[in-house]
Amino acid sequence: MGCGSGVLGIAAVRLGARAAVAVDVDPAAVAAARANADRNGVGRRVAVVVGDAAEGAASPGRYDLVMANMLSPELRAVAPAVAAGLAPGGVAVVAGLLVEQRFDVLAAYRALGLHEVGDPRTDEGWTAVVLSDLSRQIAGEV
Repeated sequence: MGCGSGVLGIAAVRLGARAAVAVDVDPAAVAAARANADRNGVGRRVAVVVGDAAEGAASPGRYDLVMANMLSPELRAVAPAVAAGLAPGGVAVVAGLLVEQRFDVLAAYRALGLHEVGDPRTDEGWTAVVLSDLSRQIAGEV
């Protein structure tokens, strides 16, 4: 979600994912992501979609890994789509938020049953967090 250049989807399939779906509202970003996926030899495995992830623009289904790299307001807006698209036992990585915005963003995901797993990754004032549905893990559904 918020694919930009497509680097996260490209990296996911190059590191072993069978396929990836990349979504962005910007047609220029979608075109760049498609070109970059082709250039990296993974164009057939990275589907790139123009649309609003907050409105469910990603293809239907549930995913083992959902990555959202956006600013804080957008990360809060896509929280329901992230939670709905996450497969049981899956993880979500949300990035693109400033350290001081972390708790506000996390509150939106906690309200949907997702909780931070491990420590956040922080670099030069920006942070990324990993989220999962802990209740499913505790119940042994993972």
